[in-house]
Amino acid sequence: MKIAVFLGAGFGNTSYWRQFTEETGTWIGKNGHTLIYGGSKTGLMGVLADAVLKEKGEVIGVETQDFIRLDVQHPALTKLIIAKDMAERKQIMIENADAYIAVPGGFGTLDEITEALNETKLHGGRKPVIFLNGQGYYDALAGFFVHMEECGFIPAAWKEFVHFVSDVSQLDSVLKRKDRL
Repeated sequence: MKIAVFLGAGFGNTSYWRQFTEETGTWIGKNGHTLIYGGSKTGLMGVLADAVLKEKGEVIGVETQDFIRLDVQHPALTKLIIAKDMAERKQIMIENADAYIAVPGGFGTLDEITEALNETKLHGGRKPVIFLNGQGYYDALAGFFVHMEECGFIPAAWKEFVHFVSDVSQLDSVLKRKDRL
């Protein structure tokens, strides 16, 4: 399975996020999945790629021309795809993934996972959108989704393809659901 992971290029303010991201990458690699991500060697993005590569997993990085000029791409990528801009980068990642995971991050992470979520909704919810909700990072967002449903802006069916899980051990059960195949 090709899994697009959206996450921060920084480390956050505690070592927990580094460990949480490393566990995610280890899970991806050990389970024979391919990582598709922003391609950077910086912050949690680098931690994730390193963990997948340590487990002999494949890592596809999607970098923009501007980031290539800044030389932030991970040096050991299995494959590097160069996009002209952030919009094309997101589209490449979304089109090539079988599932999407958001690890904690900032505005960019939220932008990317929201676009993946909307694409999934528009195409019948066949690709799971997973928020790795370590230490309750995405609790407020989960509550906001419920609020949007209660106000009549999204259908209750969002719960069929959007998942909030507290740790990596719960990924198998979400990704192996028969209705996704």
